[in-house]
Amino acid sequence: MPAVIRARDVARILEPYPPSEWTGDGWLPGYRVAQDGRRQVNVFHDGPGEADGLDTYRFELQAAGYCVIPTSSPAAADAASTSPDRDPPPPPRDWGGGHRKASTMTEQPCPFCEIVAGRAPAQIVEEWPEAIAIVPLNPVVEGHVLVLPREHVRDFVDHPAVSAATMRCAAELVAGLGSYNLITSKGRAATQSVPHLHLHLIPRAVDDGLALPWYSGRGKRVHS
Repeated sequence: MPAVIRARDVARILEPYPPSEWTGDGWLPGYRVAQDGRRQVNVFHDGPGEADGLDTYRFELQAAGYCVIPTSSPAAADAASTSPDRDPPPPPRDWGGGHRKASTMTEQPCPFCEIVAGRAPAQIVEEWPEAIAIVPLNPVVEGHVLVLPREHVRDFVDHPAVSAATMRCAAELVAGLGSYNLITSKGRAATQSVPHLHLHLIPRAVDDGLALPWYSGRGKRVHS
């Protein structure tokens, strides 16, 4: 992937679909792209069918090798109200309850997106339509696996429906297998090392000596 992503390159990928156009009275249904710095382009869908339209654009861009992050941002939609070839911008719009966008990023592709797309190697344990389970590079115990969604979401609060579907897959994987920890994190301070939702499934045994991430090893002192 190039170090710089350009809105016109994203627009070329979406050429099979109708672009949105400002008529003076409103927006015609279709896609719209807007540059957002050197490494990000925002993709919007105007008009009816927003959810289906954004899903279609996401699949096309992921197939082309882009990392796509669904977000919800009325402010970004208003700030990015022009495409590279549209000037001046039309009047601001009322986005109602909020407008979703699909943001594409480059520079450093998401390693889990690369695995899902088959461009990076991994030992796959199980696959579902919405998720896969893999062996991590450095498992803490035998049987340690990661369950991650095929769709790129940053963490477990970024897209609750995707998080729930990923949790269901994890539950199916270890149902009836004894004691397990299920651990996921949100943010670097919480030990999240890859900004793509993933669930650690770690088999446990009595006195296995494996500490949880928040265990410091220091016991509480009891004063008498």
